[in-house]
Amino acid sequence: MVKSARDNDLNEKGDPDNREVQYEPALTIDNKEKDNSFKKVKGTLVFIGQSVLKKKEYHILYRQDFTLDLPAGERTKWKGKNFTNVYDDYSANGSAFGAEYEGYLVVLRDNEGSVRILKGSKSSWERDYKAILAADMRKGHSRDFAEHWSKTVY
Repeated sequence: MVKSARDNDLNEKGDPDNREVQYEPALTIDNKEKDNSFKKVKGTLVFIGQSVLKKKEYHILYRQDFTLDLPAGERTKWKGKNFTNVYDDYSANGSAFGAEYEGYLVVLRDNEGSVRILKGSKSSWERDYKAILAADMRKGHSRDFAEHWSKTVY
């Protein structure tokens, strides 16, 4: 679950300028196992953005690791750190920059570190989860996160 609020400021000419989107990342996990609790489940939540200048360039907008206990038969909620993503996708004036939110990836691991649950807004991100988790937030990446280079959006 992601709550977001968008603010579209107008520049002096009345054109849409910088867009500020505030995110409140949160997870709700239902442990449907009636007899098994899971302690110290480690997870990572990643938000992925697509460059507004180069559609083949992707960025890590947000990444947070967390640890949860999942009691048997119960619902557990986790709230991440809020963040703001600023970008300008109005490229006709030549001032476009940043990356727009494209989706998410959630990875949950057991006590031994083995991945038990993958959930992504795109199946390709579930397939490429290792490269996404290893991706540098300061670089631009290919869609599968196998290649990286200096960001072109800032």
